[in-house]
Amino acid sequence: IKNAGVKQADPNFKLAMGGLLTTASMLDYLSQMKLWFDYNRTDGRFAVDIINVHLGPDTYNPEDSGMVKRIQEIRNWINQNAPGTELWISEFEIPMGDCEIEGTDNHENETYQLRYAQRVARTYLAAIGAGVDRMTKFQLRDEGEGVYYNSGLVTQKGKWSKKLAWYYVSCMTNALRDTYFAADMSEPDDPVKRYFFINQCTGSSVYCLWLPTNSGQEIPDYQLAVPQTAQCRLTVPGTYAEGVTTALEVKDGTVTLPVSETPVFVTISSDKQQIINGRGRYIRPAQISTKADFSAECYDLPAEPETAALKPFYRMFDEPDSMPEYIYGDTEALPLPETAVKASDTVCYVKLDRPYVLDDFGVYDTYGTGSIAVYDARTDRLLWSSGLGSYMSRSLELRVDSAPTDYLKIVKGGGEMNELALYGYPAPDTLRGDVNADGVFDSRDLAALTDWLLTRSSAPAAPSAGDLCADGILNAADLAAMKRELAG
Repeated sequence: IKNAGVKQADPNFKLAMGGLLTTASMLDYLSQMKLWFDYNRTDGRFAVDIINVHLGPDTYNPEDSGMVKRIQEIRNWINQNAPGTELWISEFEIPMGDCEIEGTDNHENETYQLRYAQRVARTYLAAIGAGVDRMTKFQLRDEGEGVYYNSGLVTQKGKWSKKLAWYYVSCMTNALRDTYFAADMSEPDDPVKRYFFINQCTGSSVYCLWLPTNSGQEIPDYQLAVPQTAQCRLTVPGTYAEGVTTALEVKDGTVTLPVSETPVFVTISSDKQQIINGRGRYIRPAQISTKADFSAECYDLPAEPETAALKPFYRMFDEPDSMPEYIYGDTEALPLPETAVKASDTVCYVKLDRPYVLDDFGVYDTYGTGSIAVYDARTDRLLWSSGLGSYMSRSLELRVDSAPTDYLKIVKGGGEMNELALYGYPAPDTLRGDVNADGVFDSRDLAALTDWLLTRSSAPAAPSAGDLCADGILNAADLAAMKRELAG
């Protein structure tokens, strides 16, 4: 149709095929599509931007399944006939018949849950290695009953308890964030699968390592070759959404780590990185006051304050057990907050027991009205605000990590709400790059380091924070690294 269609409306619009289930005849189907385009389009272009299939492993080891071969066949067809077209898998599921025990609910079957988590993560990896661009698990949650009773990463709607597979996928997503698949570095005489990824933002690299077996095998002291001067850290799935990370010591150009059928991730960078585990901890205020200088009544929260102006803010924090302990914590067994916060157009100041980096805020809002805002009281920077509106629900919102602070200002607008939750983690003793020690890494640190390198008049307030190359020397190399990081 002349001058019509989605590409006329938006040249960047991506047109995706409906998900194809019967992949055995898919190449014939795609070839018929191409033939039509060749004869009916003046540009002869394969007009679909995304080839979309439903495809999963047909064996217990995803790496050995027919899925891998079929992806490679489709990718080869794309390279020859429709270069630039993306390949998506919009549904996949995992065969689990070997782990089922008659009479046992598989939610209580630890072997089932471990194998399921391993196979889900390895299916993603095997598909990425074979040439898939994007991939979606079927499905996020269990059905309450029937054939899809065990198919979710979390339990059924309204419960949402996270299974081991959820943590495996979340860890993988975090470890491979901003990376692209560079190469399969596996070797014939090495039983370990080694996938190599490169971070497009930082230039660091990530090895993903696992054993492609299904019998509980493990190599406790696997050695991976890395640059002699590299800084290495290991991330494994754990109780935190982002996994659990530890530093690896480089000896004679290798790091030693345990490798099993669970995929783990070794991140390699040129400079030392701050390791933080558990970014989403619940933070309860140490003191609250209606005065910025705490000259009015100060309250430390063990019992209800006497001052009427403080009571609404006490009510925001009086039921911590009603909010998840961690940012991604389960909410199934949590009680519902009972008390209503009816404060309107009032301000409260909050002291924390130590400096924290805040990365999430949450409310339980029964009423769906009003507003609330949280500021860093030392800099008056807005950290988070909400128009509420999350009627009868917990609403958690991820934010970019704040500068470290131990002092907040809370502004409550009109309307009612229930509980407010602050999440984050204890601030590192030294914030990377913060050479002027103001709690923020920004252009002022670049100016301070530049001035010192040029004049040597006075050392920065926190010189160790500027040693981005981690070589014990503050020099132009650190200045160059600081410029790169600030430029993103």
